[in-house]
This record gives sequence, structure tokens and C-alpha cells, in this order.
Amino acid sequence: MKTKAFFAIVLCLGLLASKAQNHNYNRILEVSIVSTDRFEESRLTLVRLTDSLHCMLMSMSEIKDGSKPMEFDIEFLTDDAGYSLVDSRLAQLGHIAFKTAGLKNMNPEDSTLLKKAITRDSTLLSILENNLTEKNPEFNNLLNRIDDLRKTIAENEQKLSLMQHTPQYRNRIIIHLRS
Repeated sequence: MKTKAFFAIVLCLGLLASKAQNHNYNRILEVSIVSTDRFEESRLTLVRLTDSLHCMLMSMSEIKDGSKPMEFDIEFLTDDAGYSLVDSRLAQLGHIAFKTAGLKNMNPEDSTLLKKAITRDSTLLSILENNLTEKNPEFNNLLNRIDDLRKTIAENEQKLSLMQHTPQYRNRIIIHLRS
């Protein structure tokens, strides 16, 4: 009797472990940092840090025109070692105003949803382009919508490509640096 119960427990634990391995969890870290006195130094430190990591840059933008506080945003994917290194060095960049970290379950269905979104947006883009040829009075609004859709399609195609070709970069880091 004890042997049967033991084997049943071992079998259940084995099934649970195999189900846990089938789920692909990605870590996400998003941080807002305020660095008023040494913005440029913090920005350069952040750029050097990403240069030293095994990572894939998703987006980077910078505003330093003097019309408002300087801003630097960067988003990248990295491996587990890169995630830990960035997380440990955040306080060196300035005052951490906001920080959130968590796990996101990345299922195979995620790529299916991206493919459906790309197809849907491409179809809508074709419809909008056809409406332009009919001399629609809302010409500028349609052009803006077309540009937005093209950007969305490109972003989704990039995410899909990354999902399929870079499984080692399972950690997404988004850093907002402000002066």
C-alpha cells in the first residue's frame, strides 16, 4: 500500500515538473530614473552598460532640445546575466522614481496572436490606402492612421522575429532616464 502511494506521489510530482518546464517565463523590468545633476553621465553609463551586455536593442530615443527636461528611453532584451547586472546597477544612474519587475508567461499562442494582429493590421492598411484613392475629405487623418498602422505592424513583426530567433534573450528591460 505504501509503495503504491509513493509511486502515485512521484508520478504526480513528475507531471507537475514537466508542465512547469513547458511554460516559458520571461522577466520584465521597467524603471524610471531621475538624474538631475548628472544626466549626461548617467546616460553614457547606461549606453556603455548595454554595450557590454549580450542584448538586443528594441528601441532608444533621446530628447535634449532644451524645450523640456532631457529624456532618454531605452528598451532591450537580454539574457539572465544581463538582467541581473542591470538590476544591480540601477541605483548608480540616479534616484529610482519607479520600478516594477515581474514574470510574464510567454506561450506559443503569443506568436499566433502576433501573426493575427499583423494580418488584421495589414488588411486594414490596404483598406485605408484604397480609401485614399477615392478622394476622401479626411485625407490627413487617413494618412496619420496609415503611418500608425505601419509602425504597429513593424513592431509586431520585430517582436515575432525576436520571439522565434532569440530564445536566450528572455528578459525585457525598459529604462526611462529623466533630468
